[in-house]
Amino acid sequence: MFLDIETYNELEAEARGEVGLGQISAFRTKTFEDYGVETKVTEESQLIRYADFIHTDNLLERLEGGKFFRASPVRTDYTIFEVTLLLQIAAEVGEVTKKMCGRSVRPHFNFLAAMGHYRVLDAIARYSGKDQLSIFEVGPGCGYVGVLAGLRGHRYASYDVTQSFYLWQNRILNHFFEDEFTEFAGKLGNDLTSSTRMAHYPWWHFMEMFRDCPIEADVIWSNANLGEMDTLSLRYMLRLSRIMLSKSETALIVYGNIGAPHHNSVTSIEEEFEKAGFRRVLKNNVHGFTLVDHDPPADLISAMEVEIPLIEEKPGIRLLSPTDFIDFRRDSLPADFDFVSFLGDWPKLSLD
Repeated sequence: MFLDIETYNELEAEARGEVGLGQISAFRTKTFEDYGVETKVTEESQLIRYADFIHTDNLLERLEGGKFFRASPVRTDYTIFEVTLLLQIAAEVGEVTKKMCGRSVRPHFNFLAAMGHYRVLDAIARYSGKDQLSIFEVGPGCGYVGVLAGLRGHRYASYDVTQSFYLWQNRILNHFFEDEFTEFAGKLGNDLTSSTRMAHYPWWHFMEMFRDCPIEADVIWSNANLGEMDTLSLRYMLRLSRIMLSKSETALIVYGNIGAPHHNSVTSIEEEFEKAGFRRVLKNNVHGFTLVDHDPPADLISAMEVEIPLIEEKPGIRLLSPTDFIDFRRDSLPADFDFVSFLGDWPKLSLD
């Protein structure tokens, strides 16, 4: 289901009018606003900003092979299989932005980090002996983790509190998965059970799930946002996660970094995990917590503490670095590329 801007705004305004101060405080976008990230769009063409997300820090290093960035967590070597997936996503996002905004923009940076995220999920599936995981993502951002999970056949659901990112996620999930995609923002009432393989929930439905949670998850992915949530939202997410994970043998919450420690520090987040009934099981390459009365597969924990494996790596087959396959044509770059590269003191790239 395609969700138009006006419908989203009307539904959100109605939801905000019916809740108390606690929910308003919990489900706000203060960190983005304080850091200058635009959280709302008024026209479809403005969604092109969310096709890629560029940071100046270490960005050129992320285009070199053989490096590992813990925050993502991504190793900057890619198998032929991974590159095929990334090129498919880039091409189809180019089609979406051309149709939607009148100009084709392809991801060049954010989807590389998404592959790092997805490698963690793929390893969890492999070592858990599951062909299909049930994944719930908190705050998907540009949305490419969900696309990768969906293309690999997993069940996937997510929620986001930010209008602009939520609408962008709707566009790409709708494009890639069509009849397998359920958009819940436009659904009336609180029946959240009639989901297809790919599902998308607005914050006002997520906010009510504690009453009768419709989601059973094996893994919850929540990267770069635990420090940015209002503390009430963090506490709510962890307690709802406890419900979502309760029937799974895997039962993991995983993330690479907490994002900006705007509301919550590393220490306070770990304290909230403990209060909500979780214990740490992963720390070397990615952060991972499970329920205190659960034991994820021992092979998974021991393997992931050593290395996050690449997907379908084959002996003797050369790995590729980002510069081997990313197309830096001028006509496909985000609008802020030149501005951000100037701030980062990058050398001039050779662009067609």
